[in-house]
Amino acid sequence: MINRFETIKKNVKSLKNARNIHVNMVMGEIEEAAFMMKGNVLSYTEAAKLFSSIFEYPLLSSEYMFFCYQLAICNCFFESKTDEVINSSCVSLMDNLYSKEAFQNFSKYFLISTDFDNSFTALCEAVYSHRTKYAILPLSNTHDGIITSIYRLIQKYELRIAASTKVLTSNGENETEFVLVTNSRTELESCSRLMISITHKYGENIVELLSALKSIGIVPLSIDTLPLSYTDERCESLINFDISTCVIKAVSCFLKTALPQANIVGMYSIVK
Repeated sequence: MINRFETIKKNVKSLKNARNIHVNMVMGEIEEAAFMMKGNVLSYTEAAKLFSSIFEYPLLSSEYMFFCYQLAICNCFFESKTDEVINSSCVSLMDNLYSKEAFQNFSKYFLISTDFDNSFTALCEAVYSHRTKYAILPLSNTHDGIITSIYRLIQKYELRIAASTKVLTSNGENETEFVLVTNSRTELESCSRLMISITHKYGENIVELLSALKSIGIVPLSIDTLPLSYTDERCESLINFDISTCVIKAVSCFLKTALPQANIVGMYSIVK
């Protein structure tokens, strides 16, 4: 196997030195390297080290994203945990019409017990202190976009989005997106949205990240740029992706090893 890896390394180097690089040939070598690991179990860190030992491409690249994707198809990862079923657990919410409607949407599938609080901070503290397992928060609306104060609470209490639903306002024109948040870090296998946040300097772009994810068909649904209170030089990009057709383990491996500074706000499902 080691000899074959060395051959692949030489082949890719020859392709890079050629005047016209045939992208399909490079991807073919990457696919073969991943296929050779079939039957082996790798951590995400081991996958990154393996790629770096064979290929000269940076981890934050389409080539590495493709390698992660191929390893996931070959069932080489063990770090993704089995699905955590969102079952009949207590959920905290505000005692108002729209929060209750969001609860009704979620409860069609998995929630039956409620606990009311009088502030969004109290809702987050209830989950953080394990008094309840979930809380329902309004994260965005069609009029204002991301509700920054709510998003900052999710960050402060290190919560993660497990599901989302939309509720129409009384005039029937605007929608508010409510999210079900928890302090669990279990990775779900079946989800359709990925939200991540990245702190970076103004003017620095995130083209490499978007290009790498686009290489396996993942494109952003929205990108919000949020100012940071402690600096005028840096900002936070909050990016929401549709991942309904991708392999979750591949995306997890890529983000955790190629972009460790990215914070996964949620890998979650949409509830109608």
